[in-house]
Amino acid sequence: PRLGPGFLRAYYRAVRRFDGGLLYVAADTGGIVGFVAGFIDPSRFYAAMKRSPWTFAGPLTLGLARRPWLLARAVARVAAVVIHRAQAEDRAEVGSRAELSSLAVRPSAQGKGIGRRLVQTFLESARRTPASVVSLTTDAMRNDDVNAFYQRFGFGLARRRSSGGRLKNE
Repeated sequence: PRLGPGFLRAYYRAVRRFDGGLLYVAADTGGIVGFVAGFIDPSRFYAAMKRSPWTFAGPLTLGLARRPWLLARAVARVAAVVIHRAQAEDRAEVGSRAELSSLAVRPSAQGKGIGRRLVQTFLESARRTPASVVSLTTDAMRNDDVNAFYQRFGFGLARRRSSGGRLKNE
């Protein structure tokens, strides 16, 4: 999000276009109130992202120009993601994993079960694929409510790792 709306648009467009992409939106009469995004076979998704760097070059450059202090974090994050993805592929067969990469609910709509229904929809879709494992990563610190939310769906802590100066739960 710190890289700005252009980068997020490029990222979610990539999820939508990916043949294993899972992207669901919740809306009411006032418009979109939440969404969940992810994909089947994360290694293939990230490989597709790497094969189309120009899709992200403009939004990334603009985001870093507006916030140059993010460059060091971005480099550290990319390195952490590359290492993490390689380790994940060592642990699972290709195509047997799904990744829930994003969940958001508009603050005015929170507490109404929208996030729960979005995650349920995502998990039901993932169950209809060859994926036998669904993973996600979230902040470990000062994030107890979010971690408890995911635990109610059966997610468990596989490990904690440092990424871009933040402790993450996988």
